[in-house]
Order: sequence, then structure tokens, then C-alpha cells
Amino acid sequence: MPQVEIDASTFKILASDTRLDILKSLDKRKMTLEELTHQMNLKKTTVHEHLTKLTDVELVKRHKRPGHKWIYYDLSWKSRCLLHPESTRIVVLIGMTVFSLLVSIISMISLVYTLFKPGEEGVLLGTADDVLVTFSFSPVTAIALICCTSFILFLAVTIWRVQKNKVPSL
Repeated sequence: MPQVEIDASTFKILASDTRLDILKSLDKRKMTLEELTHQMNLKKTTVHEHLTKLTDVELVKRHKRPGHKWIYYDLSWKSRCLLHPESTRIVVLIGMTVFSLLVSIISMISLVYTLFKPGEEGVLLGTADDVLVTFSFSPVTAIALICCTSFILFLAVTIWRVQKNKVPSL
């Protein structure tokens, strides 16, 4: 699981309540300097100074699109991990579950393929018109793996939805 390294300068930046409020606001959506100024009831220069400091320590990203005059600010990966450490764990859980599900599906396809085509390796199951039908794993195991993987995926998505609806604890 990826770890976020926080140095002394990042701790100094996070010591300000105003900067924490900016991070909480940007956690909801991308915003411009003017939107943050109106939301926080601060002067434009003050908010800009705080955003510059947050950008310097890579907690906030600037998005300036060519041909547009507005600059949007958004949370970086580093700040998202700080605000929502549980999300990183859930993403890893969902990724591993999807991988297991794909392996299960591939094994079921392999099972179906070996049932209809004679093989040279594996356990003898029976004959069909003097053709040996073999496979090297149990169909019950493959079905159980698919069921377990689907259940874990369901749990991961449910946990993710519950965590997504929680208010940030910063």
C-alpha cells in the first residue's frame, strides 16, 4: 500500500486552520480562487498566499487550461490520502478482488473448454464417444472462488460507500 511521507514543511503548512479549511473545501470539488474567497470570507490575496504555500508542498494542484482565464485548484494525491486514508485501503481491496474475480472467470472458461475438448493431463472424468474428457481442477472450487470473490467485492463497495458519505475528520 502506498505511504504518504510528510516532512517538517508539510506539518508547518498544515498547522494553519485556514489552510485546513481550504483543503476541506477542495475536498468537495475543484474551485477557483474567487470561489474560495467567497466561501471563506477572506481577502483574495490571503487565500492566494495560502494556496501558494499548499501548492509548494504539493498538497494542492493548479489546473490552468489553455485558452481559459480561470485557474482551478484541486487536492493532490498526497492530500487526498491525508484526508481519506481509508480510501487507499479500499481501493487496494477492490483491486485485489477484481483480480481474483478475473482469475475465477478464466478458470471457469478453462473448465468449460476442457470439458468439451479431450486433454492429456488431469483427472479422468469419463468418456464421450470414445474421447477422454479431462480437467485439472474442481468445478466446485472455481464456483466457490467466484462466489467468495463476489461477496468480498460487495463488502468492499459497501464499505467504500459508507466511508464516502462520512465527513472528513481533519
